Amino acid sequence: MLDFTKKIAIFGIGGLAKDVFFCLKEIYLKGHYAFDDQVVFVDKLPNKSAFFLNCPLFLEENFDSRAYQVIIAIGNPKIRKQISISLPAATFYPKVIHPSALVNETVILGKGVVILANAIISCDVTVGDFCILDRAAQIGHDCMVADFVHFSPASVLSGNVTINSLVDIGTHAAIKQNLEVERETIIGMGAIVVKSILEKGVYVGNPAKKMK
Repeated sequence: MLDFTKKIAIFGIGGLAKDVFFCLKEIYLKGHYAFDDQVVFVDKLPNKSAFFLNCPLFLEENFDSRAYQVIIAIGNPKIRKQISISLPAATFYPKVIHPSALVNETVILGKGVVILANAIISCDVTVGDFCILDRAAQIGHDCMVADFVHFSPASVLSGNVTINSLVDIGTHAAIKQNLEVERETIIGMGAIVVKSILEKGVYVGNPAKKMK
């Protein structure tokens, strides 16, 4: 979980980074912890300003992560993995859980997991490292989710689903129970998956089919 004695470095300056920032603010204020001056942002590309959301902004190539707990707030699973590999092995990645999220006591969460507002994870679920559950995403009972998976807002896994690494699940997409999704698959917005996906690619529609 978060270390309230250590400052936070958020990698990314997009919309997800903003959501993570305000999620952290709610966590800190609810716990009566001081939030001012606790966050810096890190990005790969130069920016006209040295600040983002009134917080210091550093270039990734010049940033020393050793004094910070790091949150990788970038939606693209492959970029998230690249950043995690580039940072020192000793880097501390906290789990971030919005106060409104519902996470069952039996759930196992990996390092660097981010769970945003109104997300739900049911019982006996395992979620791997650096996964992100965006607003109102849901994972049903007995699911196995590998590392670097991204759940867009309101995406849904039914029970006993296996999601392999680096999968990107679009907004309002839904996956039927007892299925498996191959690694590096992209499931498009609103797609309805009714059969296991055993070949990686981009899948869209109802029922979901691979784009040619």
